[in-house]
Amino acid sequence: MNRTRAVHGAHLARLTALRRLLALACLVLASPASAADVVGAASFAWSAASGPVSGYSVFTSRNGDPMGAQPETTTSGPTVTISGAVGTTVAIQVAAFDAQGNPGPLSPVSDAVQFVAPPPSSVQEALTPPLAFEILPDPTAPVLEVRTAAGSVVAQVAVTPPAALDPADVDDARGALCDLDGDGADELVLGFGPAADGWLEIRSGAATGFSPDRWLQVPFGTLVTGNGETRPACGDLDADGRDEIAVGFGSGTEGWVYVLEDASLDFAPAQTPDGDGWIALPWQAYAQANGSTEPALGDLDGDGRAELVVGLGTGSDGWLWALDDAAAAFAPMPTHFQNGWFHSTWASYNAADGTTRPTAADLDGDGGDELLVELSAAGEGRVQVFRVSGAGLVHPAEDLLPPTGWIELEPPTGALPFDPLTNAWLGWLSFLTGPGSEPAP
Repeated sequence: MNRTRAVHGAHLARLTALRRLLALACLVLASPASAADVVGAASFAWSAASGPVSGYSVFTSRNGDPMGAQPETTTSGPTVTISGAVGTTVAIQVAAFDAQGNPGPLSPVSDAVQFVAPPPSSVQEALTPPLAFEILPDPTAPVLEVRTAAGSVVAQVAVTPPAALDPADVDDARGALCDLDGDGADELVLGFGPAADGWLEIRSGAATGFSPDRWLQVPFGTLVTGNGETRPACGDLDADGRDEIAVGFGSGTEGWVYVLEDASLDFAPAQTPDGDGWIALPWQAYAQANGSTEPALGDLDGDGRAELVVGLGTGSDGWLWALDDAAAAFAPMPTHFQNGWFHSTWASYNAADGTTRPTAADLDGDGGDELLVELSAAGEGRVQVFRVSGAGLVHPAEDLLPPTGWIELEPPTGALPFDPLTNAWLGWLSFLTGPGSEPAP
């Protein structure tokens, strides 16, 4: 009996010592430094526990509810990122544990944070390129003018087109800044207007004065003679640290997107479903009636590889088409409709115009991009934001911008009433309940 008591007492002494070793210092927020509003995700940090620490259990309290009895997550180091829907508040406690899972004492409760919607200014910033590009027309010697978003002129450089392209046809520049060679510095990819016969120009970045590198022509055959407009977008489709180029086209080009490899592969056509860099929009009625495409590339699912989203022009009923990355062979992404299709939820705009212009940007700092969908002038400055759910489903970002992912960047002139309590336009259809119809494949 005495030996049993002695052994039990020694075990308690060791356990008490272990709990002291695993004790935590004060729990703090890494960013923000005190209770504050945050967009999308909050980062918490605490002083590391002493002793044989294997990890930390993280317990959460949301909206003032009691702290959870089971940890929401575990982490190997003294930091964690917690996400939440707009309007949710969250506080945490943590407890260190050793390799056998023995827990230390709980930390003090952190300050609470509240998740809020991104302000219109942050969306506007994401939609505003850092540089603007314009061709100053000249029948023999066009000039590329580069300006900051504020309008200051950064550079004016001569444009010397290839012999097959008339200098007078080099106009209407649209630029994409891309790290094509993986050196950490952006190069400039320029597309041009309808008269440019499918040409693109590659130039160096700002550090070397946007010096010319090479010209590339999309091998579009007879279609390109009708409308040679090129609309480049860039992103790392295969996670090799170098951006690929996706090219959209203007009306009359039958719904194609063309994808080129990065500089290491000499901008060869990428391996695509329709072969030789080509991806065909699976909607013949639209392809014949309009056919314009507006690509955007961004890492929507947080896997380190960019996905391809294709916006469409007038008469498209607000539809967009989402494709997975190169590793997934550009397979359609999961949506509430079939074959990668999803649409704006503003029914009257979709019927009257329907133009969609996608841009990818990380609005909430979680490492994955959201998809910002601009409309034509008929959209009166409204943008709908989409994101990919934990299940991989493309859907409106109702958790970031309730109730259906819309945000207004300019004062409206239309008849839809604005509800300041929900920050939403009354009368807009819910994406999940709107009837809609999928384009015919």
